[in-house]
Amino acid sequence: MKKNWILLVILSVFIGMFSGCNSKKTQIVARAGNSLISLEQFEREYLESNSIRSLQNASGDDKQKFLDKMIDKEMKLMFAKQMNIDKIPEVKDQIEQARLQAAYIAALEQLVMFKIIKEKEIREFYDRSDKEIRVRHILLDLPSKDDADSLTKVVEKAAGIIRELRSGGDFTELAGNYSKDEFSSKKGGDLGFLKWGSMDNKFMTAVLKSGKYQIYPQPIITSKGVHIIQVTEKRPVLQRPYEIERTVIVRNLFNRKRKSVTAEFEKFNQELDKKYNVVIFEENIQKMLTFISTSPNDSLLLENYGVKNPDYSWVSYELRFLPLAQYDKETKTMIGFFELMFNQQRALRPQEIRTVEIATKFLQDKIRFDLTSEIGIRHGYLEIPNYRRQLDSQVSQIITRYLQNSYINKIKKITDEMAEEYYNNQPEKYKIPAKAEVQEIFVKDSTEAQLIYQLATAGNDFDVLAEKYNTRARSKNKKGNLGYLTENSFGELGKTAIELKPGKIAGPLKLDNGYSIFRVLSHEKEQMQLFSKIKTKVRSDLVRDLRKTNQEEWEKKIKGMVRVRVYEKVLERALKQHT
Repeated sequence: MKKNWILLVILSVFIGMFSGCNSKKTQIVARAGNSLISLEQFEREYLESNSIRSLQNASGDDKQKFLDKMIDKEMKLMFAKQMNIDKIPEVKDQIEQARLQAAYIAALEQLVMFKIIKEKEIREFYDRSDKEIRVRHILLDLPSKDDADSLTKVVEKAAGIIRELRSGGDFTELAGNYSKDEFSSKKGGDLGFLKWGSMDNKFMTAVLKSGKYQIYPQPIITSKGVHIIQVTEKRPVLQRPYEIERTVIVRNLFNRKRKSVTAEFEKFNQELDKKYNVVIFEENIQKMLTFISTSPNDSLLLENYGVKNPDYSWVSYELRFLPLAQYDKETKTMIGFFELMFNQQRALRPQEIRTVEIATKFLQDKIRFDLTSEIGIRHGYLEIPNYRRQLDSQVSQIITRYLQNSYINKIKKITDEMAEEYYNNQPEKYKIPAKAEVQEIFVKDSTEAQLIYQLATAGNDFDVLAEKYNTRARSKNKKGNLGYLTENSFGELGKTAIELKPGKIAGPLKLDNGYSIFRVLSHEKEQMQLFSKIKTKVRSDLVRDLRKTNQEEWEKKIKGMVRVRVYEKVLERALKQHT
């Protein structure tokens, strides 16, 4: 064991010394025990977690903090695996569910979405997103599709405006006269900086073809209307690597092609049902619903909701194995349906199954999920690096979350005695601060403030003065009464009011946006909140503090068991090529 450790140290040092000669997969940024964090892994996770703008401003400290979080996550994962948390039945079930979910998503993307959204289209979107272009336009209303004559007239009008612009016409003036885009017409038609994907493809294609200050020679027709466009500025934009940005682009294209993707998804499901001979027995589903909606069966079903080993002895043998659906020699029975209801991540409550349609859809969706997941696994989609990384990340989260909840966050039961002791040991935390009830006249002008102060101190009725002069919206209809202030409320006003005796008039006090003449109506002394009234809050505070202490102790324990080394020169070079 000792020899292995020495060899690992030598290997790590060797890698760190000669990392400049190797690929990013073999360059090591940090080592935590037996776990190595490569430069490739660090850069990918950093780029996935941060925008390109934040990357431009990333300092050495930012990179170090991010690396520290990665190391902390690695150490917790190592510790969790040493404790065989991944072997615990509950965790194994969650990991299997994550694997099936990942296979399902991978299969749908590969067999449905990427039939509609082609790789060439994704790549072109990325290649065209390397610049931002400032554009201004004049927008004319688009007539209905059936009105060809009106469309011709609008296009001719647009062409006339283009000729006028190219002959020296003022774009700002013409945008104000003709553009139907109320937002941009007030700014001379300026739309600001646009990237590929922010507008219709026809519009953006014309923009990319245009030179600076060139009026595009033809009107552009989109769903928004008929556009006359001019490019006023172009600037390059830093991009994250294609492999990382690709996910964002696919999401963007999916939103545009949602109808087509949805139609392909429906087609896929229908073909799936046909291929695997999926049959739903709606008559039997109705029998099940009639049975479970009859007293006392509805109560007995609810009693078994969420129970680990439910008792179905109250269901007759015939109904217990009543077939609700069938596909390729597999049958979903009534009991199987109950188990499906109770074992989903978001368990379906019995009262939610009200109709045959709802029950059928629930059953159909589950069967399709199982079949599609199986296809994803059989086709090896989870071995594709992107899906593999996503699944590994989910599995790591499941394992470390269980460690966090079951060990790190686990605390002994809190009693009232413990809570009261915590309350008594932290009197400052549960004090009600001293308060002063304040009546104020707030005005904007210093001369007016001085006059009001003189009137108030000369004996004039403060209520009358407040009704006449106070301009603060909050207290205008309350004769200037601001209610109770502490020394930490309303800035200087609160601090000054706490020190004044009731009845004393003060001011004018200069505030951020005006002047305050005020008097204190009453005082309330600082006092402790009664434990009986805030017991729930105290218990909550105690739990939070105990968990925080527990967390710190566990992290210290884990770090004490694992040797960590950071290769600073490699970390310093990280992300350089992306900025």
